Amino acid sequence: GVAQVGKGLANQPEAGKARRSHMVWNEAQGGWMPVHLPSLQEAVAGDDSDGEGEGKKEARTVADRALYDTLGVETNATPAQIKKAYFLKARACHPDKNPGDETAKEKFQKLAEAYEVLSDPEKRRQYDAKGLDGLGERKRFDSVAFFAVLFGSERFSKYTGTLQLARKADAFVRQLEGGEDADVVGVLNQQHSQEKRVVECACYLRDVVDRAAVRRDTGGFLAWAQHEAGELAKASFGMEMLALVGAVYQVRAHIILCEKTEGRYRPSKLAASLRHNLQRTNNKLRAGAAAVTAIRHGVKVKAAAFDKDRRDSDPSLGDEEGDLNFEAAQQAFQESLPAFLASAWAWSKVDIDVTLSQVVAMVLNDLSVPWQIRIRRGQALQKLGEIFLEASGNAASVEDYTEHFEQAKQAGMS
Repeated sequence: GVAQVGKGLANQPEAGKARRSHMVWNEAQGGWMPVHLPSLQEAVAGDDSDGEGEGKKEARTVADRALYDTLGVETNATPAQIKKAYFLKARACHPDKNPGDETAKEKFQKLAEAYEVLSDPEKRRQYDAKGLDGLGERKRFDSVAFFAVLFGSERFSKYTGTLQLARKADAFVRQLEGGEDADVVGVLNQQHSQEKRVVECACYLRDVVDRAAVRRDTGGFLAWAQHEAGELAKASFGMEMLALVGAVYQVRAHIILCEKTEGRYRPSKLAASLRHNLQRTNNKLRAGAAAVTAIRHGVKVKAAAFDKDRRDSDPSLGDEEGDLNFEAAQQAFQESLPAFLASAWAWSKVDIDVTLSQVVAMVLNDLSVPWQIRIRRGQALQKLGEIFLEASGNAASVEDYTEHFEQAKQAGMS
């Protein structure tokens, strides 16, 4: 504790010098790095190591293209294009949004089946080579799709990228399937994916604010922002996500603008930094408390599942039937579900806060443009944050965690 504080104070001069030179801290590299967004964008443009790249692949002949047609994509579609097509179509034909349409459920299931195959590199390879006959019966839960639908992040993906919780859950499932010890590789892939996530979100945000900062189309920018906020609010957890994203945009843009125009030690900048740091600490404490609660509920589910007295009370049950009470476990899980999802949301808030802070720092410290453009970007970003916050109604509490669980589960199951 004391040593860390002392080390932090000792590094303050270096940090101040780096910020004045428009550098940002790179966690993976462990140092301050200059930002040149076009170069970073070019570096990740053709990178498909995490399955999200947009690089165009050559057309190929496949044994069966029915699943591609179901999603409405070409056989050379990238993983990101497949994911986007699935989310758009699944949201449009979900049974809950089409009451009275008897075909909606069937369409939704067919979309899920197509996405289950085409989103998995190995299953896609088998399908391309031999069609449906080349696929086994084993199915995999898609954690990325589950969390994207649950927390509405499929609509916010341009701003937040794929949540780390979703990536880690997906990596865990893949590791279990492969039966291999890939801890070191997994950590490196997570770091690489996070770097790429920040760069892609920064490039998108740059393009958004440059409508006002570079093209000087302030009226068009504001009209677009109002419409965008209205659309984002329709997503599950849309109001909460808008409040979170808008708040980070506002406070981080304010802090960086103060540094550039008034100096690092101006009262308004210090006050904003203190408030944000306190809020971030509070979010982490709440996430920790939510995790403890989730663990306690997990213990209750396990206790309900393994009922030691059940076999003694009913001698007709076999060993396995007596030891494992599926009905009690299911009931306990349903009762504990809000606690599990509350923990997931709490940690996702921390992840989004940290990620967007890095994104804003990149956009406002981009050395590829003059300092005047960087200032105008910051002003536009503050306005965007304000509009998002207004659309959210400054949402402080979250909606029912279980409301979208079934829809998310269907998206993840295949």
